[in-house]
Amino acid sequence: MRLLALTVLSFTVLCTGACVGTSGRKVSDEKISQLRAGMSKEEVRELLGSPQHQGLDANGNEAWTYTWAKVFTGIMGFGGDVETRMVHVYFQQGRLVRTADSQPTTQPTK
Repeated sequence: MRLLALTVLSFTVLCTGACVGTSGRKVSDEKISQLRAGMSKEEVRELLGSPQHQGLDANGNEAWTYTWAKVFTGIMGFGGDVETRMVHVYFQQGRLVRTADSQPTTQPTK
């Protein structure tokens, strides 16, 4: 009986606390600050790692996207927040021409 009570108590403590999960590749502010126009794709990949998405922008420039999300769950897994950040890097002729960084945003989960 004591073992059952201890197990139930442990489960309750574990489930009522906030849980955190992450997805994607977090790109630090320090690494973003090191990006410079004219860098090669290889230099960017070495600094930031492989992007989650590669495509073309409206002007035909190669675009890489790095996305990171962190999920904070509420009590018993209900509610909570999701913090997301996206960093885009754009290349012309294999060289970095510009970046776009969405600062972290937090949205409530449903």
